[in-house]
Amino acid sequence: MFLLGLFPFLGFGVLALFNIASIFVLWKRHHLRALIPLGTLALSVAASFLIAGFGANLILRNTPTRPDSFFKNQTKAELTDAAEHLVGNGFKEIILQPGKPAEVHMIAGRQRKEIDPRILAVLSKYGFARASIDDRQEIAMFSYYHFRTSSDYIWAKNGLSEPDLMPSTITEVDIEDWTELTRIAKHSEGSGAFYPSIVYPYLNEALGSELLNQFRNSDSTNTFTDENKNAVLAALNKHRLASIALVESPPITYEPTNGLYICDSSINHGFWVTKLLGRLLSQGVLTYAPDGHHLKIKADLTERQRLQVEWLHIGIMNFVYGNLLEKRQYPFQKKLGDNWYFNRS
Repeated sequence: MFLLGLFPFLGFGVLALFNIASIFVLWKRHHLRALIPLGTLALSVAASFLIAGFGANLILRNTPTRPDSFFKNQTKAELTDAAEHLVGNGFKEIILQPGKPAEVHMIAGRQRKEIDPRILAVLSKYGFARASIDDRQEIAMFSYYHFRTSSDYIWAKNGLSEPDLMPSTITEVDIEDWTELTRIAKHSEGSGAFYPSIVYPYLNEALGSELLNQFRNSDSTNTFTDENKNAVLAALNKHRLASIALVESPPITYEPTNGLYICDSSINHGFWVTKLLGRLLSQGVLTYAPDGHHLKIKADLTERQRLQVEWLHIGIMNFVYGNLLEKRQYPFQKKLGDNWYFNRS
C-alpha cells in the first residue's frame, strides 16, 4: 500500500523531468513559450493537491477527525453522558473492536463491573476505539483512529490546564500492574521491565526491608493490603518530588544528539518526557553536570518549575518502574467548551 501511494508522486516526478528537458529542446525556437508545458504541469500539481485536500475534508466531515463539524448538539450531549457515567466507577480503559465484545480494564485491584450497554453503543456509534478513564482527576478520553492518527476527545470535570502544570500526584489509577511490585522486590534483573539499579535501592529505603520482604514472598496481589498499597503510593509520590532529584541519578544521562538514556537504554525522542527534558534544559531549569552527560536541577525553583520537574520525574518513573506505573498526561490543541478538549496525535 505504501508503494502504491508513491506512484502519483513518481509519475509527477517523471513528467517534471520531461518538461524540464523539453525547455532546452524548445527554447531556441519558442523561447518563453517553451516554459508553458512546465507551467501547465505545476498548475496541474497544485490543482491536484487542492482537490485532494478538499476531497479529504469532504469525506471526513462529520467524523471525529473534524471536531468543528462532528462535535455538536446530540453528539456532544451523548458523549458527555457517557463520560459522566464512566467516571467514578473504577474503570480504567475500554477497548472496542467491530464485531467483538468490549475489553474492559479496571483500576488495578478493583473488581470488574459491567458497563451500561447504552454507553458502549454510543462509543461504537461514533467509531471510538478506546476510552481511557481517570477516576481521581475525573477525566474521560475517547480516542478515534484514522490511519496512524489519533483524534482524542477529552472530558475533564474540573477542566484542563497545560499538561506540565496539572496535579502530579500518583494515585491507584496510575498503577498498571501490582504484580510488578513482587518482581521488583525479588530484585530479578532478568525479568520484568523495570530498572533495578534505580528502583530497588530506593524502595528498600522508602518501604523498609520488612515490607519489601512481604512483597517478595507474596504469591498473589490479593495479599496486598490497602495499607501496603498506600505505603507504595506514598513512596512513589516521594520519588517524584523535585527535592529527590531523580533526574540527577548516575544511571540517567542526556545528550542533544543521542537523547535520554536510562541505564544505557535509549528513550525515543517522541515520548513526552524527552520533549519536556529538552524544554527544561533550554529554559535553564536543568543544566549539564561538569561531565557533559549527567544533569543538574537549578536551585530555587519557582512553583511552576517545581511542578514541571515533578512531571519530568514521573515521565522517567514510567520507564524505570516498568509495568508498575503509567501516569498519563492530557495535552490538548483545542478547547471545545463545557470542559471538553480535542487533541490530535
